[in-house]
Amino acid sequence: MKKKVNYTDDRGEMPEKLFVVSEDILPSPAEFARALEREKVTINLSAGSLNKFRRVAKKHRMPYQALIREVLDRVATRIE
Repeated sequence: MKKKVNYTDDRGEMPEKLFVVSEDILPSPAEFARALEREKVTINLSAGSLNKFRRVAKKHRMPYQALIREVLDRVATRIE
C-alpha cells in the first residue's frame, strides 16, 4: 500500500511565479493569413517519395500531408 500524503501545510496561497511567459509562440498575423489561403490539389507521388515523407513526418510527430505542404511552400518561396 502506498504511503498517504498529508497536505495540511497548504495555506491556499498561489506562488508568485507559477507561470513564466517565455516567448511568443503564436504565428504572426501574416503567417496565419497565409495558412488560411489554401487550395486543395491532387498530386501523384512515387511510392518511394511518399514513404520518405511518411517516415520523416512520423519521426517529427506530424502528419505527412503537413510535411509535404511545408516542403512545397518553402520551395515555392525560393522560386518567386
